[in-house]
Amino acid sequence: MKKFKKMLPTIEDGIFKNYPGEKKHPIESLLSFFWRACKTYISPRAYTQLPLSYNFQEELASSIAIAIKTNRNTLWWLGHATFLLYVNGAFIITDPILQEPSPIFPRLFSSENLEAMLPPIKTILISHNHYDHLDKKSIKALLQKNPQLSMFVPQGDAKLCSRWGCNHIHESMWWDTFSLHNQDIQITFVPAKHWSRRTLFDCNRSLWGGWVIQTNDLCIYFAGDTAQGDHFSAIHDHFTDITHALLPIGPCEPRKENEDSHINPIQAGEIFNLLQAQCMIPCHWGTFPLGIDQPLAPIDLLQHWITNQHNNKNQSCQILFPGQALELASNAKQPTLPTTQPGVTIKGI
Repeated sequence: MKKFKKMLPTIEDGIFKNYPGEKKHPIESLLSFFWRACKTYISPRAYTQLPLSYNFQEELASSIAIAIKTNRNTLWWLGHATFLLYVNGAFIITDPILQEPSPIFPRLFSSENLEAMLPPIKTILISHNHYDHLDKKSIKALLQKNPQLSMFVPQGDAKLCSRWGCNHIHESMWWDTFSLHNQDIQITFVPAKHWSRRTLFDCNRSLWGGWVIQTNDLCIYFAGDTAQGDHFSAIHDHFTDITHALLPIGPCEPRKENEDSHINPIQAGEIFNLLQAQCMIPCHWGTFPLGIDQPLAPIDLLQHWITNQHNNKNQSCQILFPGQALELASNAKQPTLPTTQPGVTIKGI
């Protein structure tokens, strides 16, 4: 049996690093990001809304009701890196951002009253503390409805979430594993290549990563935010039976500013092949104008790349639009829950 070697983060003077000698994320890049966002927001070349031919709220409410009634494991994409999962009778949500994080990042589709529509949530999984992944308003809204929910956060983020009112917080280092809900669900915090920051003075004071959710017949990998790196091979070595890979595919441009912290659609496809997962669900696109590419650009690029692939015929890519449901099965079946505008299934990656 192949011996598994764990990748661990480097910690130097209280600063987390992806690898020894990595340079601290410069403040100039953060200021450049916000300046680009401001220019994008006021530019005549305004971002278009994500085209939806259905009512987001109605789609979501209907499929949640069906999943609960039929007790079927189900996944919903709510935009950006927010996934709602119904697994073994429990609802889990990743990186919940249910509103606009700020005026300079307008949401590209309406999510009005989304908090009120969500079912009782038992668990929140956080990948890192950037404002578009760890959102104070969303966390407090979920806590108001679910005061006993548990949060699993990277090392260094518990103090912040505690101030927001959460009393059940678990900090995690890479490869920490927890059992949920009578131990029929296991979650593991896994490596990513990224960074963290919420103020001018706390760069990389907390960790970042992804999550793997396992049951008897499912292995769901949520990558969070990440650049390309050796950690994907380490994850594949440890989790050889990934059924669903939830991979970010944007922002695509400007590539120079994003290549050290985000993967693009082509890299996501290559990583999907490396992981040998059964089904890929792309995320981190079409929700906020974080790059200069238009909302559907990452999906168009991913589809173009997929059509030129001729291997791994047993895999598929399921492109969901906001609020759409995917029934989770170990053989990655196409969704059986009704949708007014079906997601796109692409096979033959």
